[in-house]
Amino acid sequence: LSAPLHDWLNDFKQQSKPEEDYRYCYVGAKGTRTKLHHDVLLSHSWSANICGRKKWIFYPPDCKDQLEIRPGHWPASAQPDCYDAKEFPEAKQAFERRIEVIQEPGELIFVPSGWYHEVENLTLAISINHNWLNASNVEEVWQFLHAEFERVKEKIDDVIDAFESEGEAAWIDHCNKLMKLNCDFD
Repeated sequence: LSAPLHDWLNDFKQQSKPEEDYRYCYVGAKGTRTKLHHDVLLSHSWSANICGRKKWIFYPPDCKDQLEIRPGHWPASAQPDCYDAKEFPEAKQAFERRIEVIQEPGELIFVPSGWYHEVENLTLAISINHNWLNASNVEEVWQFLHAEFERVKEKIDDVIDAFESEGEAAWIDHCNKLMKLNCDFD
């Protein structure tokens, strides 16, 4: 299966690490689940169900502040009684705006950039998934990467003096290395 339109994310991977890509095959037993998340780098994705049934719960991108209390920290699920209401006091409002979908065998689900989602296998399920970015979501991906880079710099700001003799370029290079380890992009 090829990605719709252009696939800049996997084109980049083919040039930088030809042995890697953002295409996956998932196999899960009944009752297994994928925790609440947004897709890698805020990419778009699709999931083609080969066999089995899945329950998807989607949360619009503007629920981010209700789900993510600090960058990268959200509950494993926004379903009632599945999170600490004191830690995530606004998750209930996000859950009230959810969209639930049952995916049957042979069906394809499109996950737009920035949509949080959680998935439960209702039966044994096998699916093929593909993440991509192109002109339709490159701005969201760029904003995500920029924010991640700023967070890296902020988190290790206390060691900037160690790079004083090497200059700012060495500091930025170190931040880029950490960024690469964190999200596979620098």
